[in-house]
Amino acid sequence: MLTDNNLLKLMTWNSPNFPIGSFVYSHGLEYSVEIGLVNDQPSLVNWIEGIILFGSGRVDASLLKAAYTAFEKENYSLLNKIVERADTQKSTKEFSLESKTQGSAFLKTLIKICPNSKLDIWENNLEKIKREPAFPVSFGVACSIFNIPMRQSILVFLNSIVSNLVSAGIRLIPVSYTHLRAHETKANRVCRLLLEK
Repeated sequence: MLTDNNLLKLMTWNSPNFPIGSFVYSHGLEYSVEIGLVNDQPSLVNWIEGIILFGSGRVDASLLKAAYTAFEKENYSLLNKIVERADTQKSTKEFSLESKTQGSAFLKTLIKICPNSKLDIWENNLEKIKREPAFPVSFGVACSIFNIPMRQSILVFLNSIVSNLVSAGIRLIPVSYTHLRAHETKANRVCRLLLEK
């Protein structure tokens, strides 16, 4: 069950103000706008849906789920493989760097604001294998540690991706927030559909 305390954690961790730099990245949206692939509300909606259903959103959701489950079972060997898998499942070196930068910042920030011996154990494990965790892996482990239900963890994580992309889209192309309200409803449905797959 999602407690009020855990709901607040999810909202805080996925806020653009949480110091991991997520507001800086847009999954290649700037380039897509530059070359004319995304230039209006329908093309932005298609872009975001593609990311959530078929692209990095889908990959990240599966990594989050795998990391959550591995940590829940205290299977560090499997978790190490998931950390490695996260590196290989990013389509470009830049996307991999983006995710690892955010994942490391997320872990370091959590250790400071939510001290927990399990976070320290995991950080030591990462140092042993000389790897930085991708953001969805860090997020999945944190949700497991703090007993936040997996389904809600994934849903909020995907919603934050959608929110960041909507925000970037509003800055990059001539579309208003009110035009994207219908997309928010659709995006929520898209996130739920992905959870069911």
